[in-house]
Amino acid sequence: VSGTSTVNTNTVTSSGTQTYNSSLTVGATAGTATFTTTNSGITVTGATNLNANAAMLHFAGDVLASLAALTAIALTNARLFEREKERERLESELRLARDIQVSLLPQRIPVMKGVEFAAVSRPSEWVGGDYYDLLPLDHERVLLCVADVVGKGVAAALTMSNLQAALRALVGVIRAGHLDLLGAVREMNR
Repeated sequence: VSGTSTVNTNTVTSSGTQTYNSSLTVGATAGTATFTTTNSGITVTGATNLNANAAMLHFAGDVLASLAALTAIALTNARLFEREKERERLESELRLARDIQVSLLPQRIPVMKGVEFAAVSRPSEWVGGDYYDLLPLDHERVLLCVADVVGKGVAAALTMSNLQAALRALVGVIRAGHLDLLGAVREMNR
């Protein structure tokens, strides 16, 4: 059986439901069908003259099945596209978080006579809880901090940034002589 089908209109709702109005022709017999596709399948919602003969019904079924398959592919592609956009957005945010975290680490290592410092940090994920800092207390003393926050990822990175902020605040108190190193450690562990 051969024939032609033309999709006259195609409406897509916000829920992803697509409605088609289609004209079908098999030989001298013509008819129209309205059908809706969703993620769960295809539903004929209206038809005229499709009962004219078996050939028309067979052809209409083939056309509807083909359109349903194409619609399913289109819906799948749309979902995959949305997932990819979300993945790219999250990756962009993680890249920004990594840049912020790197900026919290020392940008310059203090230079002191008789001592050489070097440091590197490579998180296993985009961001992490590894932390180091070298904070000059005066010309002869440097506060060296090396820490590994429990966990990984964003939660550990947030905890690390809180640790860094608290430590840098306490360094000012240590420099002023109002707190010794042991008191600073106690304060950090509260």
